[in-house]
Amino acid sequence: MIRRTLLLCVALLSACAILPGGKPAASRNTYLLESRWSSSSVEANPGCQVVVVNPPENAPGHSGGQMLYQRNPNQIERFAFSRWAASPAVMIEPLLLDALRSANLFSAVLSSPAPVRADLRIENDDLWLIQRFDGDSSHIELRMNSRIYAPVQRRLIGNQNFSYREQANEATPEAGVVAADRALQRLLQDYVGFLADAAHELGHDCVASD
Repeated sequence: MIRRTLLLCVALLSACAILPGGKPAASRNTYLLESRWSSSSVEANPGCQVVVVNPPENAPGHSGGQMLYQRNPNQIERFAFSRWAASPAVMIEPLLLDALRSANLFSAVLSSPAPVRADLRIENDDLWLIQRFDGDSSHIELRMNSRIYAPVQRRLIGNQNFSYREQANEATPEAGVVAADRALQRLLQDYVGFLADAAHELGHDCVASD
């Protein structure tokens, strides 16, 4: 009798391990966001601006490393057997810095806090990364708000809401990671363009040239 009860419990637990997409979770997996983005046009002579990038802030509910998904509006769920290596903000911050540096548009690109005076400072918040399920399909949604300031002139140079949707090939966490990487590439490209426009508007009015 005890043996039958144990077998029944194992069967019930196995059924609970079925994730959205109808596939059983075989093991616990940890994923990284990876950037394969490279600047298509690198400036030979970078400008004089010093850029300081504030670390991104996660949207409510995204502070940990849990991989989030939605099946119903206004309800956030967490994958039991798949997670990020760190929160989305922690993973994305160095990728933003690398993208700006690789474009060679600025004299320096630093992370805040920085020991120097910035010509341009960019704040990033409301970072949202989630996989949405609709029947047998799913897609990734990536969003972030950014604002650029010229501290010396005490000016708001620009404000941008970045928002991307990438269809996943399957309704699984693994396919969601691949789609998230594609959305990230789009974000990095637009992010560099956003800063390039701000630098152009600021012109040669730089602390470095004083």
